[in-house]
Amino acid sequence: MAAKATACTAVIAVVSYGENENQVTVVYNNKSTKKMTLEAFTKEFQLTKKEQVYFDEQAAKGEDIVFDRFKDVNHVEMQSRHPMFESGCSLIDTPGLEEALARDKTTNEYLPQADAIVFMLNAAALFSKAERAFINEHFAGKHKNNVFFVINRINQLQPGQLESQIIPAVKDGLRSCFTDDSGRFDEDLYKKRVFFINAYGALCAVTGQEESVFVSGRWMKFPVDKNTTGMNDYEDAQMDFINDPKGRVNATVTEAINLLTNVYRDTIRQTEAKINAMAMNDAERKQAAVKSRESLKKAEETVKKIEDAFIRFGNLASNAMFVDLIAFFDKNIKGEWPAHVQSDITAAHYKATWQLLDGWWSAVSYLPSKKIKEKADKALSEHMKPIC
Repeated sequence: MAAKATACTAVIAVVSYGENENQVTVVYNNKSTKKMTLEAFTKEFQLTKKEQVYFDEQAAKGEDIVFDRFKDVNHVEMQSRHPMFESGCSLIDTPGLEEALARDKTTNEYLPQADAIVFMLNAAALFSKAERAFINEHFAGKHKNNVFFVINRINQLQPGQLESQIIPAVKDGLRSCFTDDSGRFDEDLYKKRVFFINAYGALCAVTGQEESVFVSGRWMKFPVDKNTTGMNDYEDAQMDFINDPKGRVNATVTEAINLLTNVYRDTIRQTEAKINAMAMNDAERKQAAVKSRESLKKAEETVKKIEDAFIRFGNLASNAMFVDLIAFFDKNIKGEWPAHVQSDITAAHYKATWQLLDGWWSAVSYLPSKKIKEKADKALSEHMKPIC
């Protein structure tokens, strides 16, 4: 996928497992589709320099960004053979929050159904106006355990700046996201969900390139160890979460409970507002009525999110049971069952053999001569050797 230091795409990309990594499917709002190569997609959908300047200027002002060139595109679908997708996991990559249309789609379509959410922050420019608004609306006070905050570009900081400024500022800015209703800050969850990384250095390490670093007024190249970029810790935490069905179920249930709690709180606020409305004049009542209708619409949307969350919970639960069933067949049916069967067959074999011997000895006991009995026993022994 195209990647630059500044924004270079303005469409939502859904990445799932597939063999054809060079194929991109563009899905339009009218449900029609168009297939193209990755190279053609990058060329057609990458932002122009003029659009990038516009993006940066609007982002700096904290104002919404709208690209008419992509308004008819719903999303694009891409394929990857990366191991994280083999279990059916999909990655939804969205543009920056300042891009209004993509932000609305992210909030309404993808955020409610995401098992895990990765919120990217820039260490060199922390907490834009749009980022603060989004965090306060969707994460603050909700104590979500499925949100990962990744602070990138730590390689662009001055020596010592990460420890002295950025880490304290991030903890202060995200404190409300890890604080429960009782006011307790969950330090342990914070450490498991907040990561400071140098993605560029990690990419250089993976591709075998040297990292370009600006030193003493000029660019210099240095080899980089991925272990020093912070990426390994983040990847391990992310994969542990994705591969833990129990954790994903807990996150889904917690999300539903949080939404339910918010509906309850909204109901309390609306009730208090109705009590206060008794002392209002007509103009104030009309304004209160408009706010009540807006609150009701928001509550209905929240109820829909709760329904979706519990549907996802059911899907996760059924998937977990299916995985357990497969494991049972793999372990018990394929592994242990043949041994049990063989044991049963062996037991039946010996049982039949001893029944045969009992019958034979009973018959021999009636023979009149001892020598004949001995001959009969010898004959039986020779006959039973291949069986026993």
